[in-house]
Amino acid sequence: NPFKVIVQSRSAARQLRSNLLHLAGESGHGISLPIIETPYQYTLSCLPTDVSIVDELVVKLLISQQLQQLSDCDVVKLFGKQVNRDWRGYAEQVYTSLRFCTHAGVQFNPITWNDDARKLPTSEAIERFKILESLIECISNTLLEEGFAIAHYAIQDAILEPSNCEVDELILAGVSDLQPLFVQALDNYCRAGKNVEVLIRAPEQCSDGFNQFGVVNVEYWSSRPLDIAEHCIHVAGAPSHQSSVLLHAINNEEGIPVDELLVSVTDETKSPVVKQHIEDYGIQTRIGSGQDVTQALPFLMLQACVDWISSRSAHAFASLIRHPDLIDLLKILESDIATFDDWRMQYRPEFLLEDSLRVNKREEKKFARAKTLYESVHELFCKHHLYQSGESSSSHNILCIRGFLLELYGGVSLRAESPLLGVFRSIFGTLELIQEADSLLGDKTLKLSIEEILRCAIERLRKATLPEYPNE
Repeated sequence: NPFKVIVQSRSAARQLRSNLLHLAGESGHGISLPIIETPYQYTLSCLPTDVSIVDELVVKLLISQQLQQLSDCDVVKLFGKQVNRDWRGYAEQVYTSLRFCTHAGVQFNPITWNDDARKLPTSEAIERFKILESLIECISNTLLEEGFAIAHYAIQDAILEPSNCEVDELILAGVSDLQPLFVQALDNYCRAGKNVEVLIRAPEQCSDGFNQFGVVNVEYWSSRPLDIAEHCIHVAGAPSHQSSVLLHAINNEEGIPVDELLVSVTDETKSPVVKQHIEDYGIQTRIGSGQDVTQALPFLMLQACVDWISSRSAHAFASLIRHPDLIDLLKILESDIATFDDWRMQYRPEFLLEDSLRVNKREEKKFARAKTLYESVHELFCKHHLYQSGESSSSHNILCIRGFLLELYGGVSLRAESPLLGVFRSIFGTLELIQEADSLLGDKTLKLSIEEILRCAIERLRKATLPEYPNE
């Protein structure tokens, strides 16, 4: 019979498929794998085939544009009095609120809330909700005219209607943390006479710690003590200290293979430090959540460009000329950088705004390499019009950025499985999405500067990770 298995994450789905194939192989049988999805993948599968979902970046850009059309009074009601208005930051806040409401199974209008929640907001808050609802409704109508829908509205409409799910049975495997919207959808699914089976790995005496769909009952677990022996707890401070304590614990755990150990850290920014210390002792590791894209060279290139364009500071330029990709493109030598550093130490400039470095006549020969280096970088940025202000159209600025990136990376050849390919797809995909948002607005075109477009690409990359493939 057709059924789906719902698991908590994509890594859990991969592991479950692997286990099923392994078990079938051991018993000498073939196996037809079931459909295994995460809750979010399940919600997307419930969407009608004729619904086209618009990307979240496009929605944020449209929200930003729509916020600028509001009266000053309404803007103050939403965000308070601000000296400088950060429209992109405001759009991010509105989008986060929209996503929060979606996962809760409600909309901005308090009418969609339950009776207890409806008593909470003040009259001022209700007024703000009405402004937000009107704003999102306007954007939704604009998108509908072009054949698109906002994911949040479409998902709510689709998942809460049991007939949109084509399978007769769902198996929930270890999904102990489901959003209220998904729980609400499962309730509707069961009322429609369909079957839900829940698998939770826990002691039988803890059955009260989960609801009928296997979701954790917070009150039950909040009052339950954790039986951790005192000798198992080691207090450690800095990441290097944590690593040494961890290595000591690994050496004392006899009989446990290293590839069966999972290390969790409370701050993911400390992961690289802990990882490096462990690998220094010959223990191979991999980060389960994937490598941080912020360490990839294309990301660092975009960040260096934004810092230089926005500040034109000597410090930003010093960072830019040290980027390996720019060094390869302009054939920059170590002596060029050293000469620039010497010039910077002697003249101590804060900003570099002219097209050539200021050098005393008697020192022109001494700092000739630094002058040539600065002029070559300045010429490259001028060639692609990267010093444009917000007066140019977004489409024109996107062409400038695309030309710059193609000159930098056009000759790079990558394997199909290369993680960097995903980084380039994300960057160029962001440029296409901004163009798409621009086309949806008709006469009210976006006026995003070079800097703002690059920041959009950077923010999108921050949310991505590069898969780290298993080693031996």
